[in-house]
Amino acid sequence: MTCIRLGFFILPLFAANCATGAASSRALPGGPDNTGIKAEAVQVHVCDGADFNDCTKQCDKGDSASCGKLGVMYAQGDGVAQDVAHAAVLFKRACDGGHAVVCGLLGLMHEQGRGVAQDDSRAVAFYKQGCAGGDARGCWRLGASYENGKGVAKDLDRAMEFYKLACDRGGMPGCVLLGVMYGNGNGVKQDNARAATLFTQACDNDDALGCRYLGVMYRTGTGMAQDIAHAVVLFKKACDKGDLQVCVSLGILYHLGKEVPQDDATAASLFKQACDRGEPLGCDQLHRLDMRP
Repeated sequence: MTCIRLGFFILPLFAANCATGAASSRALPGGPDNTGIKAEAVQVHVCDGADFNDCTKQCDKGDSASCGKLGVMYAQGDGVAQDVAHAAVLFKRACDGGHAVVCGLLGLMHEQGRGVAQDDSRAVAFYKQGCAGGDARGCWRLGASYENGKGVAKDLDRAMEFYKLACDRGGMPGCVLLGVMYGNGNGVKQDNARAATLFTQACDNDDALGCRYLGVMYRTGTGMAQDIAHAVVLFKKACDKGDLQVCVSLGILYHLGKEVPQDDATAASLFKQACDRGEPLGCDQLHRLDMRP
């Protein structure tokens, strides 16, 4: 599966198209007529995401998936001068062409005002379009819009509906956000067992936040028997899957010898892991550890 990073958003892109590598042929308008003259066929295929010239060519020929990949290049400044506004135009073409995952990304750009005017209502519209097209991210972001009353009237029932839909479609953030609602009793009767089940589902599918929240429940004995050792295992998994704040917190526990054996070598490794991946707190704690007398 091909993944892209837009700085503020990470998502798999056009995996089905990349997996098949299939080409299609589209005829020019007009087609055969009773004179027997046939229109010239234009060969169209999904471009290689690393080939700027081919993606430009295929997008110009009308391949919407290639427009989306070209948009990623402009958004990242990959092989071309960065132009987030033009990326948004290309994402719109891809979204209108039926690539639901790009609709969710375009919604996020409107929500954050990246390359387009900030507009929560437009963001919600694109999240709806993405969710309707089967994109789990569009669904859970739509759920978050309903939960927070952002771009749409606050509606916790609708929020839960879209979180569950995202979760059922494999969007693990939807499982986590639904679990948080159950854990907090937000819009629903508090149910720690249901929250733990949802966090477990997310963590088992390598969602860092799901592992973090499940670890907190084991650490505190919320809705289950307290199990510090298992909580540490879950925190380490959350750290390895990208929750850098958990790396730092777990490192501090090892440094202090709190709830785990005191181990500065492990603490330093966790701080370095966070620091190397861009977490300033990890760098700060590593520096403090190195500065000890």
